[in-house]
Amino acid sequence: MTQDILCGFCRKQLVPLRKTIPVLDFEVYAYYEYEAFFEKLIFQFKESKDVTLAPVFLYPYIKHLRKQCEGKTVILVPSSLKKTKQRGFDTLQCLYDGLGIELLAPFEKDDVKQSQRGAHMRSRIKNHIRLAHPELIQGKDVILLDDVCTTGYSIKACLDLIKPVVNSIKVVVLAVHSDNLKTRSPI
Repeated sequence: MTQDILCGFCRKQLVPLRKTIPVLDFEVYAYYEYEAFFEKLIFQFKESKDVTLAPVFLYPYIKHLRKQCEGKTVILVPSSLKKTKQRGFDTLQCLYDGLGIELLAPFEKDDVKQSQRGAHMRSRIKNHIRLAHPELIQGKDVILLDDVCTTGYSIKACLDLIKPVVNSIKVVVLAVHSDNLKTRSPI
């Protein structure tokens, strides 16, 4: 895409982050802060099935992410098959399709909707995600992509599954929830 489809006013509503953030026991590189306008856009894309919005999120950063992915195996955090069928498209595949690279899906996920669960229940997502195709990533340098890092538990579940079989891992998301940006006090 050579031209931004988002108007200048709307583009300025998105809060750029472009940095690595500690979440749980790992780090995630995020392009945006997950705030009200981002939430509205991602909801419209995912739940209203407005796939024309897909390129909006990566538009200013697509070259940066392509460079990060060079020589790496790029994999996606899983969505449930049920939700993908309901929507009629795979949200992450659609969001990152503009990279023009192979996006692998080595995981399977049960029909569990994280956004409707409390923090304690979200931490149990590890019981609902499986590494179904380890052969796709065995010994590789991996980039794990997701759309939003809210609590980090889905990403952590994926990381825990792939750490024993990959060479290296970098996590990249479009946005990180603002709760992850607050200064953490020492325990």
